[in-house]
Amino acid sequence: MNEQLKVANPFRSLLLALLLITGGFTLLGPALGMALATPFYPGNLLNDIMHPAAAKPEIFQALMIIQGTATTIGLILLPLLLVKVAERQKATAFLSGRADIPVLVLVLLAGICLQVVLSPVAEWNLHIRFPEFLKEFEAWARRQEDARLELTRLLTTFTSPGRFVTALLVIAVLPGIGEELVFRGIVQNRLHQLSRNLHVAVWISALLFSAIHLQFYGFVPRLLLGAFFGYLYGWSGSLAVPVFAHFMHNAITLLMIYLYQLDLSSIHPEEAEPAPFHLVVFCAVVFLVVVFYLQKLFRSYKPYEITE
Repeated sequence: MNEQLKVANPFRSLLLALLLITGGFTLLGPALGMALATPFYPGNLLNDIMHPAAAKPEIFQALMIIQGTATTIGLILLPLLLVKVAERQKATAFLSGRADIPVLVLVLLAGICLQVVLSPVAEWNLHIRFPEFLKEFEAWARRQEDARLELTRLLTTFTSPGRFVTALLVIAVLPGIGEELVFRGIVQNRLHQLSRNLHVAVWISALLFSAIHLQFYGFVPRLLLGAFFGYLYGWSGSLAVPVFAHFMHNAITLLMIYLYQLDLSSIHPEEAEPAPFHLVVFCAVVFLVVVFYLQKLFRSYKPYEITE
């Protein structure tokens, strides 16, 4: 592990980070975002967020302000403050590995293949059924999923190129930076220091990454995606690699939605059927080959010792 990223008390650091991030992303950030967005919305913003069917067209702008503010404060500024002030670390330590153009091209290829491979997993997860004794949890999870889907619909209705560019910033750029800084840069590093095992650190941080989204019907594919990001960071030593992979994953999804809305594509990523079996198999093989090569490539760079 990169020596620059070690802290004296990783367990305390991990708890402090989770508390700070939770408070910043779920309370402070959204509250400030609501205050900033309210003057731009001609209605009861909180009520219309809770009941989106009655929302006015201006809610897109308001939601972008809220989402962007929550992400910036809770997942970028407060974590950086923790790293810089409380732990006296340099943010540049997260970028000690290499992230050159050939690496990013291979990461992009692997990420695209993974999206195809995960399509049947996403379909299975979306229609999973629970045993009778978990019916109450299933009903709660379904309500959460429906609410998130409605919010996603409002955030991804692009009536102009400007809206699409705004969404790229708020839904692709900011989460790509913030979520990777938190879950890979802070959480995974602390877990790696505690466990001395990269796999443990990657999978626990991926579990937390998926759980914080509160979408059980997308939990498994998001868990696997988080693990992919985690290994990219663990192998490369540079947070720029998973940030790029995360950004491209979100950006490609947004682009597919926008092309569908422009009638330039018949595929809507949130509604499409799983990819054909032969395509899934082909992409799985390509993904494994590329990932295996990336691991060997990163080992040749030797950004820091990888503890298995």
